[in-house]
Amino acid sequence: MAEPNRAPIPVDVLREFFTADDSSPSGLRWKKTGTSVGARYRQGSVAGSAKSGGYWQTTLTIDGKAHRLLAHRVVFALHTGAWPVGVIDHINGNRSDNRASNLRDATHTTNARNIAGLPSHNVSGFPGVSRHAKGGWQVSIRSNSRNEYIGHFTSKKAAIVCAYETKLKRHPEAAAYLMRWEADYHAAQAALQGRP
Repeated sequence: MAEPNRAPIPVDVLREFFTADDSSPSGLRWKKTGTSVGARYRQGSVAGSAKSGGYWQTTLTIDGKAHRLLAHRVVFALHTGAWPVGVIDHINGNRSDNRASNLRDATHTTNARNIAGLPSHNVSGFPGVSRHAKGGWQVSIRSNSRNEYIGHFTSKKAAIVCAYETKLKRHPEAAAYLMRWEADYHAAQAALQGRP
């Protein structure tokens, strides 16, 4: 998603209106009572509303001008003291989880690597593992906008172990993404080592 308003409002001004709060569904609460775009808000109430796609958005009116703000960008700015340079990546893949510990400034590439799930055409159930044309399984890792063939395996479990370890070694920032398949990795690793 394109992220509007790169740095619309100085962070010190944001701090006059918002406070970051992990207990708020949006990650934000209003610091004072006021009105924005005709809607009244109260001190301590949740700032923003959920939008399609899972993101939270809020509107702040300053000097008669309405600023639409994505809540995750505001939380990041409040936490770090600066607007992000790139896009905000939700580390756990949940777009509505705006806790500061779940947000990082990222490139579009890193953010795309941290997708919420597997593509619909994936038949292995594990990222980077697919059927090989001659039977068995193959591992390919996306790197520098290209698919890099890693190897061919007769065992799906061996392919899963290889894919997990290669991806983690080459893309350490993908660790949170890979956590979704950690149980599959450990089960495959144990099976290869003859453990139950």
